[in-house]
Amino acid sequence: MTTAGAGSRTARVARIAAALGPALVLGTAVAVLSSREPWTPSDAVKAYDRALASGVDVVVVGNSKANTDLDAALLGQALGQARLRVTRLGQAAATGPHMYAMLKYRVVEAGYRPRLVLVLAHLPPMLSTEVGSASDLAQLTQHFAEPDDVLARKTLGGSPWLTHVRRRRSVLHDGLMARLRAAATRPVLGNGGAPAERAAAVDAALDRVFAFDQVEVEVGRRRAIPIVEVRDAVRRIALDPASSYLPDLAGLAGAVGAGIVFVRSPVSPAKEEVGRVPPRTEQAVVRTLNALGAGWVDLTELPLGEAQFKDGMHLGPEGRAALTEALAGRLRALGVLSGAPLTPAIVPLVPARPVREGSPPPVAAGPPTDAHPPCGRAIDLPDWAFLDERAVAAAGFGPVSPLLVREDGTPLRQRTTAKELSTCSGAFAHLRGRVVFTPTAEGRAAEWTVALDPALPIERAGYPAVWWVYPGTSVVLSFDEGWEAARGPFRVRVQGAAF
Repeated sequence: MTTAGAGSRTARVARIAAALGPALVLGTAVAVLSSREPWTPSDAVKAYDRALASGVDVVVVGNSKANTDLDAALLGQALGQARLRVTRLGQAAATGPHMYAMLKYRVVEAGYRPRLVLVLAHLPPMLSTEVGSASDLAQLTQHFAEPDDVLARKTLGGSPWLTHVRRRRSVLHDGLMARLRAAATRPVLGNGGAPAERAAAVDAALDRVFAFDQVEVEVGRRRAIPIVEVRDAVRRIALDPASSYLPDLAGLAGAVGAGIVFVRSPVSPAKEEVGRVPPRTEQAVVRTLNALGAGWVDLTELPLGEAQFKDGMHLGPEGRAALTEALAGRLRALGVLSGAPLTPAIVPLVPARPVREGSPPPVAAGPPTDAHPPCGRAIDLPDWAFLDERAVAAAGFGPVSPLLVREDGTPLRQRTTAKELSTCSGAFAHLRGRVVFTPTAEGRAAEWTVALDPALPIERAGYPAVWWVYPGTSVVLSFDEGWEAARGPFRVRVQGAAF
């Protein structure tokens, strides 16, 4: 009886522990994340403040391109004002909320009154209102003790407690990761010199690797930085620029009597996809900035090749000098330092009615064969491998082949995941020298054909629209509005590739 009683008590204790253990862990986590600590400026914030301390005439905010793509000293010389104090506040992987926070808390609320504000980045980050990972959030919240209403509403969710919890999590996460990476690498890499010097050298190298300078922000999806860390947060741009941070940035500049110009910096031809936004969004950006009285300078048409970029995203010395000279010329034309209203930017026209003339050539295809049970089929197309998903993606248009598979005349959809090719989902993929597809139902008897998609434009899987011009066809673009001679010469910008 004693043994049985002891066993019963042990079982009860185990059940109580099993019930209370998770609650205790959860309660501890909530307590830690909810705890309040005085806000103290980070090392990065201190560096920004030191850079501004000697005074500023022109402040440049943006992502890492604000630091790498603009020569501050050359800008003053090119504007004919060698003593112009230009301060760059670039932050790696910054998006709209980061740029807003830098301008508000480092410049405006610190009492600085610049004559001109430049917002410099490629366009998608300017329009993004989101932060994704803990590192992104830490980079944002380092600028303030408590967010203002704009940041709370547009980015941080509106709940002060939830914002604080996310902030505490980001601080704890970054601190833990910094300690882990230092513990793992200092003993291996820190050779030569005094221990403190070795540790500082290793930390500086790791900061460069972990700085997220190579992060690519794209329309509707997020890539991972190479080598170091996968960040799965999706940063979507604001397709309506009026809901982005553009008006808020312009408002901050106007509050201190500064002019503001948004500068779209280029990426290399190989990274062209990273800098794209839908044409209608680009048009809306220019209209929004004109209505705000802000300037717009698009430098993506500069004749810069791969050799002028360090890594496809950031300009090297030659490219930096070319961009700075071009920017100075555009700023002079805008009259940015004269105190007069800025010259409105030319609003680009967007084709409203594309029409294809002629018929796409036929696609010679063999009979369907079994590929992946229970539903998988394949059609060999050895002469069409040059247009498969990989080839089109490599040209910067996303993994979207112009081929189309029809089932009894009804188009199947292009797959977005590999799983769709293992179920009877009515999806297809163009992979190397064949198309692989699944019928809409298992065991269904049907006729499957392959053709070039006649649609204009082709829009699939969330990737940018593409206007394909096939042999024997042409595309005629019509516009809803005419071109006014006062706008200057009419130019057509085509982002294309030949296959």
